[in-house]
Amino acid sequence: MPKILIVDDEPDLSSFVAEVAEEAGYEAAEANDPWKALEYLSTNEVDIIALDLLMPQMDGIEFIRHLAHRYYVEQGLILMTGFDKSILKAAEQLAKERKLKVHASLTKPVRMAELMSTLEDIAAKL
Repeated sequence: MPKILIVDDEPDLSSFVAEVAEEAGYEAAEANDPWKALEYLSTNEVDIIALDLLMPQMDGIEFIRHLAHRYYVEQGLILMTGFDKSILKAAEQLAKERKLKVHASLTKPVRMAELMSTLEDIAAKL
């Protein structure tokens, strides 16, 4: 069973993503604080990280830097933001430069059908 970590400062959205992921056959964990997510990753393996790019404690760009610095390069990313698509493009570029795989980029509000399809497609490749 693939494992996903959802990193989003909005508990309602992270719970929604976790529920959809579980329906798609994933084991889901949530972290509403990016520092706690990094701590979680230090002791737990995941296949996918669903990452909000705009969080007050640490933005997604900084989180990607931490992932690459700590060599968590096996995980793929699903990038999510409710803001300008240029933020998604910048995060995708940074991830690519840091040898992190971006499976998908989603804009908020995330639609259930789009998320389910994305997660099913990723699971089929794992």
